[in-house]
Parts: sequence; C-alpha cells; structure tokens
Amino acid sequence: MSVGSLLFGQDNEDSGALVLSPSWADFQGSLAGFSTELAGMSRETLGREVATAISDAEDMQLGDLMIYGLRTHRHLVEAARRTLREPGTKQVVHLASQQFPLTRHPVVDLTVGRVCVYSAHFTVTVTFDVAVADAVVRQGRLTEVTVGGYSVVVVLEAELPAGDVELLRREHRGAPRLVVRLGQGVPLASPEQSGPGQPGSGQPRHAAGSWRRAARWARRRHREPGQSADTVPPPG
Repeated sequence: MSVGSLLFGQDNEDSGALVLSPSWADFQGSLAGFSTELAGMSRETLGREVATAISDAEDMQLGDLMIYGLRTHRHLVEAARRTLREPGTKQVVHLASQQFPLTRHPVVDLTVGRVCVYSAHFTVTVTFDVAVADAVVRQGRLTEVTVGGYSVVVVLEAELPAGDVELLRREHRGAPRLVVRLGQGVPLASPEQSGPGQPGSGQPRHAAGSWRRAARWARRRHREPGQSADTVPPPG
C-alpha cells in the first residue's frame, strides 16, 4: 500500500473525501486572490484534481518508508560496522518498540491555460508505531527485518498564509507479524565507516536530496528533487 492509496483509496476512488474535510473551505478560500478561474471552480473538480496530483506524487510504499525509518537506528549502524570489520559474520539486532515520523512536502501547481497561477504547498506526515523487531545485518547491509506488528498514521495538511490546516488523517494497522526480506540488502554503513570512531551512515548517500516534487495539474510531471534537509529520501 502506498501513502497516496492510504489517503485517497486505490485508484483515487475516495478522492471526494478531501472536499468533505472541515478545513477544505479554508484551502479553497485561499485561492480566491490568485485567480478568478480557480475561485470559480467547483469543489468537486478542484478536490479531485488536487487529490490525484498528491496521490501521484505520494506513491511511495509504506513498507519502504518503514525500512528507511528503521535503517537509521544506531544499533543497526553499529552492527553494520561490526560485520564490515569481520567479513562473513552476521548480526541479529533486537529493536524495542518505537515510534518515528517521516515528513514530505508535495507541491501542486494549479494551472489555467497551461499557465501556473498558484503553487499549493502541502505537508504529509507519516508516523510509524513499530512493535519489537528483529533485524539481520550482513556485510554492512540490512538484509531481513521481522516486525511484530505496526501501525501508521498519515496526516495531510495544507500550508496556508494563516497557518497549516489539517485536511485528512488516515490510519492503517499492519499484519501482527511481518517478515521483510531485502534481497542483497539495504546499505547501513560503508567500508570507510567500519571503524569504531567513524560517524554513522544514518543518512544514506542521497539523503540531502529532497523528496519534494511538484505534481503538475495538467501533465502530472514531477520537478527534479531539490535540496531540502527536512525531507526524507527513498530507501536506496
């Protein structure tokens, strides 16, 4: 399941939920000063297009995001360094229950006649509550994770001049036991970070890159990622 499908359903069948939000009028009212065409557009049309654009931009799988959140854990990074110092060894790390949020900032460009008249900024916060987990680390890589259940809450907010307003809140509860096998594994540390005094690899090599994308109203094109440190890169 992706973040977008949790917010708006598979194939956006629940996109109408956006305009039912008590805060939708605040969002639509904020557009009035930018374009008479936008101000006169029906709630249903505007809501459907915004929902589709956000869903397209937020197509990351929940499982991928959960693995990203876990991979920055200090104990996993330390285990990865040990396996690099001792080739051929395996480390099994037991992680206590934990909660961690991940934040994204999609932008929807509202266009009239192929001209962008307003860029609507949103915040998507994905908060995982993960029960105890066992992680297998080999050769500096996370290769398997067994999770004793998890839940996730996704909140969509519109960033308005008067302050952020919450538009949607969704919750999903995962299987009571989940085993994720990661093939060749997800890098946790590089050989040059295998020394005991080296900084951790809590941020992957492309962590400085932003997941901030623009979801084009007309053509649904994505901007190239920018450079924002407060956004979360995809697992690599």
